[in-house]
Amino acid sequence: GQATKAAHTLARAQDLLGDDADVELAYGRALALAGEPEGDEWLTRAARRPNAPPRLFVEAAAATRDGALAERLLREGLGRAGQGDDAAPLGAALAALLARRGQSDEALTLALASVAANPNAPAGLAALRASYASARRWREALAVARRESEVGVPPAPAERLALALAAQDRDALAALTGDTELPATALRAFLDGRATEDELL
Repeated sequence: GQATKAAHTLARAQDLLGDDADVELAYGRALALAGEPEGDEWLTRAARRPNAPPRLFVEAAAATRDGALAERLLREGLGRAGQGDDAAPLGAALAALLARRGQSDEALTLALASVAANPNAPAGLAALRASYASARRWREALAVARRESEVGVPPAPAERLALALAAQDRDALAALTGDTELPATALRAFLDGRATEDELL
């Protein structure tokens, strides 16, 4: 594919130019895009260069299939970033990872800090929703999903449906009846008491 061709081209450039930061970063991105396992190594090298933006650790973590390594990279990047805007994307990525593992307390702390630093960032809001859901705080998760919709990055309809059901929010469920990606007939039947959650899902 195109990503693999780009990676080969950049590999030749790397050989010619030697220790070049821009080529190293582009090569790592191309490898990650092509699904090559070496992508995380090159992105990590790029992230660890002096004066490199800490957000590169997010790319390096996303490129690896090793969850423990991803966590270490994100914590390393967060340590470099300190507080504020630079830390926000790293905190969001680490919060999302921890939420998937059920480590909801730390995930919530990180996600709340990320959203406080950048209230409209899609990654931060998604991480906050996931963190609330991990803590089984369904109403808060549903409220974040509404906020995501307001800023133009709504969660998938199935995700919104699951949150509305978990929160037992009939208004949220009723608002979903017009979504063409959801089983509108079954959803209306559920709201009328003629269907179960299992039939809806």
